[in-house]
Amino acid sequence: MDYGYLTLVAPILTLAVAIATRKVPLAMLVGIFTGQLIICGWNPFTAINESVNGILSVCADTGNLKTFLFTALMGAFVILVRISGGVKGFVNYLTEQSKRVKSPRMAMLIAYVIGIIIFIDGLLSIMFTGVVTRPLIDKFKVSREKLAYICDATSAPVNAIIPLNSWGAMLMGLISAEIASGYIQGEPMNLLIRSLPFQFYSILSLLFVLFYIITGKDWGPMKKAELRVRNTGKLYDDGVTPLLNDNDGFEELVEEGKENKWNMMFPLITLIGGAFIGLLVTGGGNLAAGDGTTAILYSVVITLLIMCVMYTKQGIMTAKEFGDSVMKGVSSMMGLVILLVLSFSIGGVIKGMGTGQFLA
Repeated sequence: MDYGYLTLVAPILTLAVAIATRKVPLAMLVGIFTGQLIICGWNPFTAINESVNGILSVCADTGNLKTFLFTALMGAFVILVRISGGVKGFVNYLTEQSKRVKSPRMAMLIAYVIGIIIFIDGLLSIMFTGVVTRPLIDKFKVSREKLAYICDATSAPVNAIIPLNSWGAMLMGLISAEIASGYIQGEPMNLLIRSLPFQFYSILSLLFVLFYIITGKDWGPMKKAELRVRNTGKLYDDGVTPLLNDNDGFEELVEEGKENKWNMMFPLITLIGGAFIGLLVTGGGNLAAGDGTTAILYSVVITLLIMCVMYTKQGIMTAKEFGDSVMKGVSSMMGLVILLVLSFSIGGVIKGMGTGQFLA
């Protein structure tokens, strides 16, 4: 069915409610219900039923479930590397022992480089960069808004420029379909590589991030956020609740001065290395053909098992305490998991209404 301009109502209303209330889950629920209301011929009862069914179908999808599990387990990873003293040991090594990081600019450049290196998956890039660099960013009084910008503006762009990931596999599939339909001619991989210089958004995004880091020429809300941190020390605005707060209720279990950077570094190396190996295994030796979601999920699980052995052997915590910390970390990520569920759901509604085809 052709909904015409009505297909724009749900996404526009979602954006409007999000901006007005600053409550993204509420905005997404409004958007999902509105879209279903239009699809169901303005029957509110049917729309409610379809909205619930749509959300449940998102949760039942195997690929989505892997994403949700990986996200939740990353919460456990974040908590564990902090309470084991790994985060503080890593920060002390870079700032006090090796003296390699002496300024906010250097701390942000490390975040920028890490965001580019982790090109396996956009979500992994954001979370990994945030885990590694957030303590450094906090130490040098850089706003969380600036760190969020660096993480986000390097993750997706580098995924597109270096398509050895699920993004590249999706593009290969789209190109192959167009070749099979006779719209274009050539070999999929060759066409994909030739298209990379035209990734204007990705290229400019990476250049802009580097420009703002080096020059410090922030403006608008970002400048306001940076001034807030420098003048008051507040990492984020009053009333803001972080999606993952690893400070409240999670005390470090290592004595002052005995923190070990390897309690963070070795798990991080294992996580990234495991993801690459997983891509090779699931892709039958072809990195580009690997299943990124599956590779990352298995890598996180293996990393957590290795962390359990490491921390219990060092006497930092017992196996029971490790399990309790994992559950606390998982529960701390439920807010983000809910956002992912709702975003996938509203994506399905918008697709069902044909918004993309209408705009095209």
